[in-house]
Amino acid sequence: MSRTATLLACCALALSCKISCFAPRSKVIDAPIAATLHGATTGETYDHSEFDGLLRRFARPDSGRVDYAGLAAEVARLDAYLARLGEVDLARLGRDAQKALLINAYNAFTLRLILDHYPGIESIKDLSSPWKAKRWQLAGELLSLDDIEHGLLRPIYGDARIHFAVNCASIGCPPLADFAYVGPELDAQLDLVTRAVLNDPRYARVEVDAVRVTALMNWYGPDFGDVEAFVAKYRDDLPRDAQVKFLDYDWHLNDVAPPANE
Repeated sequence: MSRTATLLACCALALSCKISCFAPRSKVIDAPIAATLHGATTGETYDHSEFDGLLRRFARPDSGRVDYAGLAAEVARLDAYLARLGEVDLARLGRDAQKALLINAYNAFTLRLILDHYPGIESIKDLSSPWKAKRWQLAGELLSLDDIEHGLLRPIYGDARIHFAVNCASIGCPPLADFAYVGPELDAQLDLVTRAVLNDPRYARVEVDAVRVTALMNWYGPDFGDVEAFVAKYRDDLPRDAQVKFLDYDWHLNDVAPPANE
């Protein structure tokens, strides 16, 4: 192989790695919880009212921020919800109820992780193994955030809208919703947050002949398939044959801005 061909091959590999090596692979984890999820079709719903109440008070989707200081004062309520998640019987829940519970669990565990280090944290990436460490009890199993997102949600449900629902406590991440996801309303809720993100200039901007979208759609490209076609389902102002480009991602903590007098 010529030197030029070798360099081109290396560049192609580097570009591929930049896209695919950053994002964990979607693969069902080898754990009993996965079999429980695969086996469910119909069943009960689940009461997320505790978490819903906290989100309505402390999530700020309009600004993409979270009032962590306020949430810290109510951490006992969050912990009570997490304790229930640790003991939930997923086999009793219907498929949409299970999916909603996993999204809520991911978000609730992430909030608790931030509170464990708050204040004084500038980015979730400053923490030790925030996504890979098995810290969280869910349905009687000890799981990591990656287990929930990449080992359960993505491979089992195959729904790219999940990327607009789970929140990684960062400014660049789609906002944390100010409601809990629930099985009977899940499809409409996922459409709602996906449409909101893809019509928000912080995460999607239409230009003359291009559309710039959140880097999540680059990192998890296979989940979205044709990115332009996916975006077009949620907004009607894309130029014909728009070139898809990706926005920079801001990993700073999505904490609310301090009061103006500070």
